[in-house]
Amino acid sequence: MKFKLKNILVSVIIMCLVVGIMAGCTRSDSADPATTVVATYGDEKVYLDEAKFFAKFSQYSYEASFGVSQEFWSYKFSGDITWEENIKRDVMKKILQTKILCDQAKKDNISLTDDEKELVTKQVTSFLENEQMVSVTGATEQLLEKIYTENAIANKVYASLIADVDTNVNEEDFKRMKIDYLHVTEDDDSETDEGAEVEKMKTALEEGKSVTDISSEYEEASYTVEKSTGVTFGETDEGAYVEEAWQMSTDEVKVIQVEGDGWYIVKCVSDNDEEARDAAIQEEIQSRQDKMFNEKYEEIKNNGKEFTVDEKVWATVTFEEAAYVETTTEATSEAESAESSESSEETTTSEQLSSEQQTETQTE
Repeated sequence: MKFKLKNILVSVIIMCLVVGIMAGCTRSDSADPATTVVATYGDEKVYLDEAKFFAKFSQYSYEASFGVSQEFWSYKFSGDITWEENIKRDVMKKILQTKILCDQAKKDNISLTDDEKELVTKQVTSFLENEQMVSVTGATEQLLEKIYTENAIANKVYASLIADVDTNVNEEDFKRMKIDYLHVTEDDDSETDEGAEVEKMKTALEEGKSVTDISSEYEEASYTVEKSTGVTFGETDEGAYVEEAWQMSTDEVKVIQVEGDGWYIVKCVSDNDEEARDAAIQEEIQSRQDKMFNEKYEEIKNNGKEFTVDEKVWATVTFEEAAYVETTTEATSEAESAESSESSEETTTSEQLSSEQQTETQTE
């Protein structure tokens, strides 16, 4: 009887192991990213398909924009953090921010209008037309609908949080000049009188020759002649030539000698560059918006729900295989072009989708 019982127990154990292994294989082989939880925000579940989408989209964007190799992702970004880990960390930051802002939208009764919903539909349709992006990110119509909708809502909350930003500025404080210049560095071993050559360059500039044409004539010189075009700056900006150049008028040419740094032969293209001024004003307003948003967001976040990431599940997403494969006929998707047209930073980035850019960079 004892022998029989032992055999029965062994059989049961073997059966349990077999069933366990089979069950394990079944879970592994049939694991669906759309039903695999990778993180939680309070009671809300974040599924792997959403997190993987953002990770792969970021990988694709980096590889397409900068031509990075697969080895790049294992390089150290900071300390022991690799570039892959850094991108994935930013993805979770983005997801958390979106969840927090969408949660705030419910409290503030913020929702999408019919026109905004229609725009989401167009964005989804446009993304689905890019077969390579769909393949890389694993995007489905249902997932894209969710992502674009949540990001659109998050952006509306972002706009509401910065609505009170003071946008008034004194335009004179943001005046900008635009110059072209040649930088001549003295060579102690040269037998040429650089000072005399500098005067020739000044005359050539006054006569209408460009800094590009002039610098090309000195490519074989024993001393260095570097050109810079379309340089804009403000009165308080740093630069060896700034103080003297600031006093110049449009079309004026001046030689500014800096001890230990050679000569700057400067031509004032504009003593009041409106485009640069407007850009500086927008930068100032954006800075104020960032500051206000960050303060309010941190307060909301600190009073928000707990965010937990399942690191084991998240570790299954890697950048070992290239996401971007260059083709001659590839069409640029709206999702890619939206990185520059809809973003506020990381960015971001380069760090994304049209409606998510504006908020993602505010808390970096």
